[in-house]
Amino acid sequence: RFVRSRSLRIIPGKHAPWDLQLLWEYMQFRVASCKPQTVISGLSALAHFGARFDNLLATSKYDSDSVSYRRLAMLKRQLAIDFHALHGGVLYGPNRCTPLGRRDVSLLFSAFGVTGETSFLQLERSDRHHLAITAMQHSAAMRFGHFPARAYVWQQFIGDNGNYRLMTDWHRYSGRHRYCLRFDQSPASRARWYRLRNALGEVITDVSAATIMSWHFAQLRRSGEHTVFAPSDSGISTRADRQAWLRQALLRALPLTEKRARAMVEHVTPHSFRPGIAGDLLAEGMGLEDIACECRWHGKRIVRLYAERESLSASRQTDNFRVVTRNANSVR
Repeated sequence: RFVRSRSLRIIPGKHAPWDLQLLWEYMQFRVASCKPQTVISGLSALAHFGARFDNLLATSKYDSDSVSYRRLAMLKRQLAIDFHALHGGVLYGPNRCTPLGRRDVSLLFSAFGVTGETSFLQLERSDRHHLAITAMQHSAAMRFGHFPARAYVWQQFIGDNGNYRLMTDWHRYSGRHRYCLRFDQSPASRARWYRLRNALGEVITDVSAATIMSWHFAQLRRSGEHTVFAPSDSGISTRADRQAWLRQALLRALPLTEKRARAMVEHVTPHSFRPGIAGDLLAEGMGLEDIACECRWHGKRIVRLYAERESLSASRQTDNFRVVTRNANSVR
């Protein structure tokens, strides 16, 4: 699409060798909406694309085109320099969103009045779908990109005695790895149990993501639907829609006295559940290498950067919540 926006018909890497000047323009275009690290990481995907058509993009010093490799290295450095000059601050590092942990997931379910299957199924369609993937994202450290990219249907989740498994190759660069995401009905980790409370704040029960998924999937089957996350009839929600729902729901659920937590909602994103579960597992005493494996990260450094960040729940003074009514998006 970028090439065609330049009124060009020949796509570098497919129809012709790579044009580094055009590639540089593309990198500048991408950095307008994301960090240089993301743009630079994306070059490996372009290299994979070009290799399919015998047009090498020299991203490694071991590639035969040493001149292109050096020129590409210079472009990457210049991209970082320009970004730093324009924005200042740290160029690299993990997503800086506010982590959402187990207590935050519990907060949302309780605020929407979910105390069991019946009350869950009585929710508005949008709230039911958003809450279902809230538990799924936290329990399996899922990026939101799973849902718009794959449009999972409930048949893809293999059920076994109340447990679910999902085989997927979704990642930033699809097809490079294949993962098995597990949702256990009775998880060994306390971090994957969510506490449901009634309107008086009394504990009713603890449930796992697998239990919530069984409620959600049963409703999909009864209504003849298939897509796991389709909060509206118009199609799958975008990242912006998901972010807006999370922030609005949290502000409606949090007591007005929780000023510090409410201020942190401004930085909640659909990515917040990955650092959230990492922090929960670290608090339980799980080792960094095991957390990296659970969250599909390469190396312990990124785990520490994510897991040691203060979560929304850590800033809350109590487990109190405001009840969200089912009409007019109001609270009481």
